[in-house]
Amino acid sequence: MRHNILLVEDDDNTRALYGFTLANAGFRVKGVRNELEALTELEEHLPDVIVTDITMPVVDGLRFIEIFKNKAEFANIPVIALTEYGQNLQGLAKSAGADLAVEKPIDTRLLCDLVTSVLPKEH
Repeated sequence: MRHNILLVEDDDNTRALYGFTLANAGFRVKGVRNELEALTELEEHLPDVIVTDITMPVVDGLRFIEIFKNKAEFANIPVIALTEYGQNLQGLAKSAGADLAVEKPIDTRLLCDLVTSVLPKEH
């Protein structure tokens, strides 16, 4: 079964790299530029995992995670938060509801492993 990933990243090059890597690992990836686009996408399709940057130009990534995790229909979808600003924002992301928070840049193989690690286990 191919899992659907929603990738929220404002940097075009990073979004392309992560999207390409995840797609090559067998995931279906929908890449969007910001949290507003992500919320629109979520109205149409529920992903299995969300990978989101925290530092975003339209809506702060931390606020997006809080909004997202407080909606009952989204609460069980795992969120991986990415930040280039270290431990402080990683802790804030976890407090906002992210399942994992990691520092960028991230090794693309590690990203795939992290996505796999948060997927619901199939029985």
